[in-house]
Amino acid sequence: MSKAQEEATAQPTSVTADADDVKPAGANGSNEQSRVERKWEGAEEEEGEHEVEEADDREAPQTLEVLSETYEGASVAKSAAAAAEQLLHLEAEQDEEERLEAEEFAAVIAAAGAEIDAFLSEAQSPMPKEEAHTISGDLRTPQQPAAPSPAETTRRKHTLVSKERVVVAAVAQYDRAKAALGALTERVEAAQYELEHLSKARDDVSRHVDGLGGPREPSAAAAAMGQVPDEEMNTLPRRRNLTREAGEYSAQIDMHHARLADLNPRVDVARRHLTDAENEVASTGLMRAEVAAEGEGAHRLLSHHAARSIAMDKRGVAGFAGARHNAEMRRDVEEDMARGTDDAVVAAAIASRAVAHRRLSEGLATVRANLEMCDADDAAAHRHDVRRLLNLKTATESAFDQLSIFVDAKRSAHTAKKISQRQEAVALLASGVNPHAVFRGRDEGRRVSRAKKVNAESHEARVAHIRQRLVREEALHRKDKDADRARHEHLEHIANNTGNSAREARVKKYMQANIRDGRDVLDPTGRRPVHPSSVSTAKPHHFGLGLQDDHELTEIVARKHPGTGPELLLMTEKEKELSAIFPERAGIEARIGSGPRAANMSKEEEGLGLEDEHEESVGGGRGEEEEEEDFVTAKRRKEKMTMNLREACRLKEKSTTNLAEPGRLYATQVACGREFKGDAFIPTPGTIVFRDFEVGKKYKQRFSLTNVSYASNTFKVMDMDLEVRGLFDVEYDFPGRMSAGMSSEVFLTFTPRTAAALVTTLPLSTNTGVVHVRLECYPSSADVFTSTPVLDFDAVTVGESSTLKGELVNTGASPVPFTVLKSKPRRPDAPPSPITVCVRRGKAKKEGDAGDSGVVPGYSTLVLTVKFDPAVEGRVEEDVVVRLGEPLMRDVVIAVRGVGGPVPVHLDGRDVMDFRTVALGCSYRDALVVHNRGSSAAKCLIKLPHELRGFVEVVPDMIFCQAKSSAVFSLKLSPGAETAGRCAKHVNPDTGALEVSLHVQVPGQAVPVDFTLKALLTTSDLTFDPPKLDFGSVYLGETSVLTLRVTNHSLLLQQYGFVGLPKMVQVRPSPFGEILSNETIELEVAYAPPVVAITDFKLTLKSLLGGRVFHIPCKARGVQPSLQLSANLISLPPTAEREMSSGSIFVKNKSKHQETFEIVVPAAAGRVLKVSPHVGVLAPGERMRVQVEFCPESTPHVPAMRSGVDAGAVAGAGEDKDEDMAKETAAAVKAEKAEAEAGSDGQDGEDSKDNNSDGEGDRDRDRDGDGGHEGDRSGDGGGEETLSSGVGAPEPKCAIWRLPLFIKATDGGSDATALPGGGREKEAGEAGQGHGTLVQHLEVRTVTHASAVVVDNLPELEGAKEMTYTLDFGPIAVGEQRVRGIILRNLSEQVVDMCPTAPDHEGVFSILTAFRPIESHGKFVCKLNFTPHTVTKFCELVTIHTSLRRLRFVLTGEGISPALDVEPAGVIDVGDVAPGDVSHQTMTVTNPTQFVLKYQVRFRDVVAPGSTARSPFVCSPAGGAIDPGASASVTISFSPDRAGRYGVAAQFTGIVVVSVPGLAAETVRPMRARCWADGVYIVGGDDPAAAEASAGTDATVGAAGWLVPRGDVLRESTSPPAFEAVNLTLPTSVRPGGSAAAALEVGSLKGGGGDGKGANGEWSFEDFDEESRRRGWSCDASKGTVEAGRRKSVTFTFAPPKEVQVGDLAYFGLGEWMQTVVVARLKGGVPAPAGAEGREVRVTVRCYLEPEAAAAGEGEDVP
Repeated sequence: MSKAQEEATAQPTSVTADADDVKPAGANGSNEQSRVERKWEGAEEEEGEHEVEEADDREAPQTLEVLSETYEGASVAKSAAAAAEQLLHLEAEQDEEERLEAEEFAAVIAAAGAEIDAFLSEAQSPMPKEEAHTISGDLRTPQQPAAPSPAETTRRKHTLVSKERVVVAAVAQYDRAKAALGALTERVEAAQYELEHLSKARDDVSRHVDGLGGPREPSAAAAAMGQVPDEEMNTLPRRRNLTREAGEYSAQIDMHHARLADLNPRVDVARRHLTDAENEVASTGLMRAEVAAEGEGAHRLLSHHAARSIAMDKRGVAGFAGARHNAEMRRDVEEDMARGTDDAVVAAAIASRAVAHRRLSEGLATVRANLEMCDADDAAAHRHDVRRLLNLKTATESAFDQLSIFVDAKRSAHTAKKISQRQEAVALLASGVNPHAVFRGRDEGRRVSRAKKVNAESHEARVAHIRQRLVREEALHRKDKDADRARHEHLEHIANNTGNSAREARVKKYMQANIRDGRDVLDPTGRRPVHPSSVSTAKPHHFGLGLQDDHELTEIVARKHPGTGPELLLMTEKEKELSAIFPERAGIEARIGSGPRAANMSKEEEGLGLEDEHEESVGGGRGEEEEEEDFVTAKRRKEKMTMNLREACRLKEKSTTNLAEPGRLYATQVACGREFKGDAFIPTPGTIVFRDFEVGKKYKQRFSLTNVSYASNTFKVMDMDLEVRGLFDVEYDFPGRMSAGMSSEVFLTFTPRTAAALVTTLPLSTNTGVVHVRLECYPSSADVFTSTPVLDFDAVTVGESSTLKGELVNTGASPVPFTVLKSKPRRPDAPPSPITVCVRRGKAKKEGDAGDSGVVPGYSTLVLTVKFDPAVEGRVEEDVVVRLGEPLMRDVVIAVRGVGGPVPVHLDGRDVMDFRTVALGCSYRDALVVHNRGSSAAKCLIKLPHELRGFVEVVPDMIFCQAKSSAVFSLKLSPGAETAGRCAKHVNPDTGALEVSLHVQVPGQAVPVDFTLKALLTTSDLTFDPPKLDFGSVYLGETSVLTLRVTNHSLLLQQYGFVGLPKMVQVRPSPFGEILSNETIELEVAYAPPVVAITDFKLTLKSLLGGRVFHIPCKARGVQPSLQLSANLISLPPTAEREMSSGSIFVKNKSKHQETFEIVVPAAAGRVLKVSPHVGVLAPGERMRVQVEFCPESTPHVPAMRSGVDAGAVAGAGEDKDEDMAKETAAAVKAEKAEAEAGSDGQDGEDSKDNNSDGEGDRDRDRDGDGGHEGDRSGDGGGEETLSSGVGAPEPKCAIWRLPLFIKATDGGSDATALPGGGREKEAGEAGQGHGTLVQHLEVRTVTHASAVVVDNLPELEGAKEMTYTLDFGPIAVGEQRVRGIILRNLSEQVVDMCPTAPDHEGVFSILTAFRPIESHGKFVCKLNFTPHTVTKFCELVTIHTSLRRLRFVLTGEGISPALDVEPAGVIDVGDVAPGDVSHQTMTVTNPTQFVLKYQVRFRDVVAPGSTARSPFVCSPAGGAIDPGASASVTISFSPDRAGRYGVAAQFTGIVVVSVPGLAAETVRPMRARCWADGVYIVGGDDPAAAEASAGTDATVGAAGWLVPRGDVLRESTSPPAFEAVNLTLPTSVRPGGSAAAALEVGSLKGGGGDGKGANGEWSFEDFDEESRRRGWSCDASKGTVEAGRRKSVTFTFAPPKEVQVGDLAYFGLGEWMQTVVVARLKGGVPAPAGAEGREVRVTVRCYLEPEAAAAGEGEDVP
């Protein structure tokens, strides 16, 4: 944008801002402001138009710029650049003009602004009287008051506004009060109307009850005894039902009365509020008048100012409009001039852009497609590589595992063999036999046996291979023979069916089958007319009508269809009578026919007197003369007729004979005594063939007929068969008589109508017979097959290739396109196909003519070149599929067979030379054996890549491998530090191994022998953690142990050893050892200071892998101890498992200041050791006694260790605790006891102990103080066992614990506290840096032995540290007693004395047995009695002391009441059923006591809305006996006869009582069930049973078990209820803005007590009305389906809005019940509801709405 445009755009904005700032004071400020804003609306619109035009102008050069950058260098870019320059020139001119217009526009605006400012200033100043009179005169207004001052105007305005607000508030309050009163009045009227309706209904019901006899009820006893009248009992259900309805109406009337009582006070309150609001409105009436007057006065005061302002505005607007019109006209002209140029430029740019965009889109689409293809190929290649690598890895690991198993097995077998040979060698040597000769002979025999076995197996394999090959060749030979035989048979069939003889045979057969006399030639001369109906067996049209006498045809038809003769069917009634009189004429007359001819014959016979004769024979009453005359006449007629019939038969037989001999028309030709036989004329060619004809075209051929008879002869073309007669047209000149050897030409025209093959004959009639010329017609077709169905390659060496040719033969005329598909391997897991196919068309020799598709021309052959190039060894069997196109659309398969032969030079299957893991700096060798299976020597050499030069060496570099022999290459691998860098590209990223592909090159062999050099490079470095050992300050006489972690970073095992160790240093467990790959081992380095001094030294470690040497610097300092211990060793006496023992020492402060100490028990010893006190403060010279308690566990928890092993390391491991059992000699035990006694004497003993500590050996010192250990300690001489020496006695376990004693320097008089960090010692270097924390150690030795006295029959108390047994007497009925025994067994070799502690004398436990000593390996039974006297639990501790250990027993028991346990523990829900159905529920009764109990089951307080006295609940069984601890199942059946109260969850209730007869104990469980009239129901509503129970209408079962029915019985009315009602009350009240919810359940019954098949149910709730929705009612599932036997919840929510509506009681601070009614429709289920609409259920949902919390001092009390 140019600078002029920016100024023009910014100028109106600044003027607008100035105009907004002009806000004069007074009442007309807002009017003036609005007028100014309206005045400048036009200017702002104009400004917007300018901005849009400027934006359009800016878009054009931007578009051109983009196009120029995109298509730079093209002609379009040049034209766009020229257009851009022209457009920029026009833009500059336009900018200058717009700048001038903007300046002029700004001047106009400034002038208008000045006028407005002057007007406003003049309006604010007081007006002169003369001018005021003038203006008033102009306005025709009487004298106007002077304008008020600005302050007065503002004050009046504020006053008016406040008054208006007061008036509006009063009116609003009045409207709200009026609306609230109206709403309350409507509610009161509705309640009164409902009350009247209910009262009327109740009165009707009461009158009906009175009419039925009143509401009285008969007594139960009278009803049971039958003393109640039948009429009264029959009306009882109806009266009860009506009484219940009356009660319901009364309850609803009471509810409405309560509602009216609640609404009346609210109405009174609303009326008071309305009265107050009316008074308030009345009080503000005067104020409204004042406001109106003030407003009118102000309006009149400002009217004259408005008139003057309007006039000035008109002048300003007129000037502005003129200037704007001139500017718009000039701008329009310029825009029209520039728009044409712009349109042309933009149109050209758009067109060019569209073309370029299209080209660019096409290019991008091509690039994108190529990229997607590349990505897909890359992804597929990656997946393939990953799959190959994974397969290789899996195969390698499997091979390694198999090889390891094989090597181990072989090694084990070899070892076993060596051992057995050594043993056998001793025996052989003893017998004088050379064992080596025996073993050698045995090995040679096995070798010979193996060789024979291998040769036999090889021979069998070769024989099997030859046999298989013979079988295959035999199968192929048989297949070829079968194909040849089939082809020959086909050709023979074609020849037999297409020759002249075959054609003549078919014609002859046809003629004989269809001619009456069986002739094949009717008239050889062709001169006699032949009538087909007279010679053919075909039935003419008049056959069967009796019009002609053709008895021959009739006989023929009769023979064809026996049993269907027409004699009786075609004879008239007269003929039938004649046939009965003259049976000998019946056959003749039948053959003559019937119909009219038969009728004529009947008439003739009547004329001849036959009828009279017939009548005479019947017995007519004529005279004798008449009878004689009739007889003569009839006889004459009969004779005449017989003669005529005989003549007709003779003539017919003669004609039949002539027709049966067609040869009679032809003469036999005899010449020179020879009789000619055969065809007299032979056609040339012998068969007339029309090939490849097309429908609709005509084809004409010429052939000649030659007389081959012995004499003159002639021919005539006869008619062809009717089926083909219209297809052929014969043209020839009648030859007349032709001499022998003469020929005549015949032209035959063929016009095909269908594309079907046709074979027929052309009949020629000659003097000697009929000659047939064979005609064959074949449509245009194609038939492609292969003449080489199998191509079998011989063995082809891998890497070489062989070629065979296959042929496609087309025996038809139509060319057939084809496509050679990819070869299909016969196995899905076969490698890529080594077979390729090329198409060579015709006999082309050029390779460029090859392809994979083509066309097989008609009547030609096409060659397929198949190339076999095997890449791997093995047999290949694949099919080459040639897919033929139209019109065949089928596949031709050529089977390709080939064998990939092995290369002459090979490595015998070895493809990897794996050095496995190699260390840098070491050398490794391996041999590569090259085998030659060829017949001549082969030259072999290996060339190394440059990356391996210097690291890999091949010796020799070239060898000659002789035929049928082998040679060896030796490869040496010497990796260095730079090997990995130089061979980085050969590193496998997955395994990290170096894998280099090498080749054994053989000149003359197409494929080199490949193998892979594989090695995994690794280092031989060892690292140490920490790199430097600092033992810190170590007290004299103690040993400091540090853990040294040695890590092997190599992938190989390393053997190491510490050499040159100083005398004060030990490495544990051994200074020599092995470290596995990537393993870290922990070694303990122990240092015992010999003197008080600082010592620096080094440890030297050597590794055998590469001869590496490592040095570890060390530092330590020897110091004197601060506290003096009476003994730093506590040896506790042998302690049995789970037994307590203790010992103590004295700690004395020998320093000159107060010391605080803490003894820390290691975590591993915390379960068996306890130190008390473990923290103490000692003044100078003060001493303190410290006691150590030891209680070993039965299960070892502390690791056992040998003497000399540091306890800290073992405790730190914390995993193997108390594992090893140790044997300690009696001498060692005595020595330890003596040391303990000496140590307890005081200072001297402690000093001696310290002095002896150096000579005891290297005992472990854990400076960190968290260790302890158990180990084997043996004396110098070894000797007796510590405990009993009996055979088989358990071995004791010894343990040594190192307890750190921390010393903290403190000021005098300070309190003793535990050391920070829980007693953790500071780092080793801190003590040497002046820190006051020191550490000493206390050693505790323990011996644990197995318990010699054990309890056989009692379990141990869980969680008890010391061994404690539990004896549980179990639950016993109060007053009963139970005796239990304790079996004690002595496992030692000595007699054990026992002494028990007496139980409580007032307790329930007592000992019944007197204690005696237990003999060695004996046992003792102690009897105890338990007799509870109250219902409670009892527990008591009894201890039995023995000479070897003490035993603790916890005696427990419980006194119980013999009550039974019943499951389920809660409510027993029997389920939902329909009337007449039954449901079952099972409860389990358990006997918790130890004796048999009898039980009874009964019901109590049963509430059932039935119509009879029968209880709907039945239990089975109702009683029985239960063994101790056993359970019994009781089934409760529910079978109601009517439905219960709708919607209630507990329709049928009661209590199940399970009691024990004779005892007061009983167990009760509540019970409930439901019965529904329909299969779909709603449950979960409010239960009004409590109110009805108080009214005394329920039926209950009392103590006697009589059932009193409830008043809610079945209705006897014929019509079911119109709807069911369910009430649902939300459980909580809500305030405006809150919410509350409650749910109902919709269920569907499942027949048969839940075991049958029900039906799915449907429900739908109608939408809430608008008022209910406004008040906040909603439902989450308005419709749905429920499966049979299931329930689904429907939740109703009440969420009143935050804003209270006027008219609600909450508006007045009162609470009220809000309710709504929603109608539900239930369908489906079994039984289904009556009616198509289903069951209607009206759900009344209620919730109590509380008012909002009122402010302090306002509102009224909420009820």
